[in-house]
Amino acid sequence: MDEHEMTQAMMDLMNSAFEAAIDDEVEVPMELQNVRDMRTFENAGVLTSNAGFVIRMRDGAEYQVTLVRSRQKETESMSTRSLIARRTEEGKYEAVYCHLDGTPEHHMPILDRHYADDEAVEKLLALGDLSILGTELGQKHDFRTHGESTGTQDWCLAYERDRGDRTSPRRTYADDKELLADADRRWAAYIYLFQDGRWVWRKVHGYPDESGRRQRVEHI
Repeated sequence: MDEHEMTQAMMDLMNSAFEAAIDDEVEVPMELQNVRDMRTFENAGVLTSNAGFVIRMRDGAEYQVTLVRSRQKETESMSTRSLIARRTEEGKYEAVYCHLDGTPEHHMPILDRHYADDEAVEKLLALGDLSILGTELGQKHDFRTHGESTGTQDWCLAYERDRGDRTSPRRTYADDKELLADADRRWAAYIYLFQDGRWVWRKVHGYPDESGRRQRVEHI
C-alpha cells in the first residue's frame, strides 16, 4: 500500500465513522461533528505531489493532512539484513553489517565472483558497514545519489566512506556467540562467512512470525 492508497483508506474509514454517528451507532467527538466534507489533495485542487486529504469544516476552516511513508515494508528481496564476516587466524571473527538485499540469491554470486580471496575480503571489510553490497568496491561518492551517476550502480555503498558515519567500522568478535548476538541485535537474517578460502552462508533467524518470535541458531 502506498501513500495514496493509505489516504483513500483513511478517508473511507472516517466517512464510515461519520455515517455511523449519523445513525447514532457510535459517538464522534464534537469537533468532528462539524466536518463538512473531506477530499483528497487531487480532488481538492491542492498543487502537490504528496498524498493526503483536505478536511473542510462547516465554519469555513480547512485542515490538510499529509501522509508520508516513514518506513518501507520489510521483504526478503529488499530489506533483508546480513553480516559479512571472516574467521581470523586467531580463531576470532571480523564482520560488517549490510542493510539491503541480504539474501543468498543476491549476496553469494557477488561474494564468490568478486571477493574470492583474502586480499579482496580485507578490502571489502575495510569499508565498514554497508547499505548495499556491490560487485565493485567503488570510490567515495554521494550516499544520497548512489546509482544515479554513471558507474556507481555496481559500487558498494558504505556508511562511513560515502555518508561520513563514524560509528560503522568493522567489528571483531571473540567467538561465534558474540557474532550471533550482534546479528540478533541488528536483526540480520543471514551471516556470510569467508573461511578456508571460500564463502559459506547461514540463516541465523527470520523475521518475526505471527507470535512475534524469531528462530535463532546457537552456533555457526
